Amino acid sequence: MKQNIAITFLLVLVVFCSPKVLAEETTTKQSCDYKTRAELNKLAASITASYDIEKTSDGKYIFKFAVYNVVENLFVSITDEAGTFSLVVTPAHLTNGVYTFNIENDTDVIRYNFVVRSLIPDCSGDLKKFTVVKPKKNKYHDYNECKYTDTENYTYCQEWITRDFSLSESEIIKKINEQRSINKKITTTKCVDCDEKTRNQAKLSREKLIKRIIVIVVSILIALDIIYIYIKSCRIKDSEL
Repeated sequence: MKQNIAITFLLVLVVFCSPKVLAEETTTKQSCDYKTRAELNKLAASITASYDIEKTSDGKYIFKFAVYNVVENLFVSITDEAGTFSLVVTPAHLTNGVYTFNIENDTDVIRYNFVVRSLIPDCSGDLKKFTVVKPKKNKYHDYNECKYTDTENYTYCQEWITRDFSLSESEIIKKINEQRSINKKITTTKCVDCDEKTRNQAKLSREKLIKRIIVIVVSILIALDIIYIYIKSCRIKDSEL
């Protein structure tokens, strides 16, 4: 009888004590102290993304995105503002420390939002956020009005743009031509100024040369006069003797 009571007592202790011990162990394993979070923030800060534009043989453009430095215990969530694109990148997805994905869209400006989070349950929350804007092809870049050197870098003539223009096509072409006129006036004014400066410099050079020649001639004449006077005085002395 005493043995049964003892066994029952031990079972009760096991039932009531074991969950508490397991809970404590689990809490310790999943805890996110200040040091851990600081380290995660440091690692998250180094995560970056970029893109390159490549043109295919059939004339299409591909945006090749690359995500860097996604390390253990971190992942990156990528979405677009329209909600049509969603991607999660973990360390397991990387190849040689980089994860790449392609976007075949050159007709829309798209903002991709990157959010870095922790894979550690107790360290949930956003560690870093940043945005990469994918540009679109500017149709005006191929217009004849944009083929001149004085307009190729103009806002409405750049090949890739990160915002949509609010003006109509006719208004944009008008602005491009106005910009060409402004650039021509600036160039003409600069050329006139340059010619005037060149003429002034040439005039100063001639004046300096003339002054130098005059000084040399006067110096020679003075030297000749001194020599003449010296010879003359010597002859006079000789005649007196």
